[in-house]
Amino acid sequence: MEERCSLQAGKLIRPLSFSSKVRCKGYSLPLERAITDFGADIAFGKVGEKMKEHYGIEGSSSMVRLITQKHASKIAKLKKKRLVKKQSLLVKQMGVWYPLWR
Repeated sequence: MEERCSLQAGKLIRPLSFSSKVRCKGYSLPLERAITDFGADIAFGKVGEKMKEHYGIEGSSSMVRLITQKHASKIAKLKKKRLVKKQSLLVKQMGVWYPLWR
């Protein structure tokens, strides 16, 4: 496959990569979602077989582990932020809002 590329201000512009939202040697978000779903349910080593069976795509267990752990860490960070927001309470005193921690 050939891709038409150009330089703009000394930076490589790749229209196909930009429009498909997949970078070189990367994975699309729908593919990462499918891998993460399988990786959360079954052993990383068996996800490659499931991906081949359902989507016709082969993948290594290390790739599955890395993608699943990346998404798991993002979820953990979001949960932590929500927990901090729930634990704080704002109190207005003399026209100034102060956080009150429970």
